[in-house]
Amino acid sequence: MTTLIRQGSIDSVIGVSCFTTLQRAFPDMISKAIPGIGIPLSISGCKDTEVDISWLYDVIELRPENGEPFRNAFPNIKKLIASWFENENLVSILKDHEPGELSPEDQLLSRVEKIAVDVLTGGGKKYRPYITASVYQALTGLDPDKSDNLKKIAVAVECFHKASLIHDDIEDMDDKRYGLPTLHKTLGIPEALNAGDFLIGLGYGLLSRAKTDPAITAGMLRVAAEGHQTLSTGQGQELHMLKKDDFPSSRELISIFQNKTAPAFEVALNLGAIMANADPMLCEVLSDFSKNLGIAYQIKDDIEDIEEKISKNDIASLKSSILISLSFEKKYLSSSDLNQITK
Repeated sequence: MTTLIRQGSIDSVIGVSCFTTLQRAFPDMISKAIPGIGIPLSISGCKDTEVDISWLYDVIELRPENGEPFRNAFPNIKKLIASWFENENLVSILKDHEPGELSPEDQLLSRVEKIAVDVLTGGGKKYRPYITASVYQALTGLDPDKSDNLKKIAVAVECFHKASLIHDDIEDMDDKRYGLPTLHKTLGIPEALNAGDFLIGLGYGLLSRAKTDPAITAGMLRVAAEGHQTLSTGQGQELHMLKKDDFPSSRELISIFQNKTAPAFEVALNLGAIMANADPMLCEVLSDFSKNLGIAYQIKDDIEDIEEKISKNDIASLKSSILISLSFEKKYLSSSDLNQITK
């Protein structure tokens, strides 16, 4: 069953098993947004056990209020998003034409346009466009593939994200991204900066070209602009922090996480919500959720990253780890301890 869940082949789950098996299956269901109910066996083990049959029958008969069976659209949205980022579709969105309507002249791209398309079709899991399309689908019940406006907005979200990665790699002097040389390593810093700037402009252009109510367009542009400024504020905090000799406090790092990582989620969520004409109060809830999600995401990333940083004796990178800051604050580590660890 776990394999079928991961493949997105199941719409919902009624699990009848021992607690151990249910515990293994439900995290995969949550990650794939698949609803389910677990009915534990009354007696542990797979032999001579029993289950509450009346409870099982009651669950099997459950139906939504409208009587329609549930269909989980989210695995299909992931496949749909992947198709939007295929080369031909990206060029058509960039040129504001349908794929079959592009003339040979329209298909000609400038060098920076080619770089932008390569960046957008390259590595990454496209989580942020997926979030935008999923929020829109959840709030409207409409097929995301039927909305050309949503395609533009989803691509705009990825434009902003990839631009931030290009600039971030330059500022952090990173050599690798997705296991490959970073853009500034292959093209040089000036051309990489220009490509990042082009992607930002393209993102705002796509938002402005969406054929929506003017108030919706203005709301999307405002959310994107505020997110852009907040992200830059967080990056500026981190760059300044790395210049200092002492280690930052956990509060300082939480502030950086909130400013640097949360805006990407907030923009992705709220653009989908605004496109769906959501209530402003819902957008506020999504903004609050994004702040906490961004912090949690960065903490998780720190946990996964710290062993690699220590093995490379990368003290500058360790300065931005909340695990190290908390260890200092709790007196688990001293400066001499850290120096010994990184030798």
